Amino acid sequence: MALTFPSLGLAYFPVPKVACDSLKQALYERDTGRPFQPFQGPKGPITDIHQVLTSVPFHPSHLEGLYHYARFAVVRDPVERLLSCYRHRVVELGELAPGRHPDSVSAAALAEAGLPATPDLKTFIQRLPAYRAVSVSIRHHTDSLVAYLGADPGVFDLLVPLSRIDQVADLIAARSGRDDPLPRSHRSAGGVDLGDLDDDDLATVLGYYQADYKVFAAHISVPGIITAHRFARAEKGLS
Repeated sequence: MALTFPSLGLAYFPVPKVACDSLKQALYERDTGRPFQPFQGPKGPITDIHQVLTSVPFHPSHLEGLYHYARFAVVRDPVERLLSCYRHRVVELGELAPGRHPDSVSAAALAEAGLPATPDLKTFIQRLPAYRAVSVSIRHHTDSLVAYLGADPGVFDLLVPLSRIDQVADLIAARSGRDDPLPRSHRSAGGVDLGDLDDDDLATVLGYYQADYKVFAAHISVPGIITAHRFARAEKGLS
């Protein structure tokens, strides 16, 4: 669903793990004139900007009423996006370890599915459908780009890969009259990277997200991530 910012004339379609925290923070501040701060809502405390500006799956009806808005979105290579999810949600926050995080999966649910609570990268990738089935958060952060943006890139006035997010920053600056840099959020320290995937894991992830590579081929490509993977493996001295 589009997040609209009337004073800026912008409609943003967010995708989890694609700089959406940084963009939501920036757009909220530029639109309201103040940074986001936790507050008491009618149903309890609002402590996270994602409780105010939510990321939900795309539906064609979400385009209605946006004729006077510049519609934009950012895409990220699905393999890199999945690695980011694993680093942040699984390793750093421990969302699959019972009791470690408010969104953690219960021990009973993991045991029933035969899933380890602290999976290594290979286990997480090869059993991703099962982890998605037991964890709302993991499902939310690993749903496809197509799920959040639809299958027609032509509906966007600006659609860029994460590597060109400077174009979005320029758009926001032009609309707000402010050229502040975008905030940086969720930078997980260390952990796994593209070179830690073996060929089987890479092929599995490419299979999960084949629709993304087809729809957004102008910005992400299978040959591109395969080349990057080979380079990352070679840097680690791996074949």
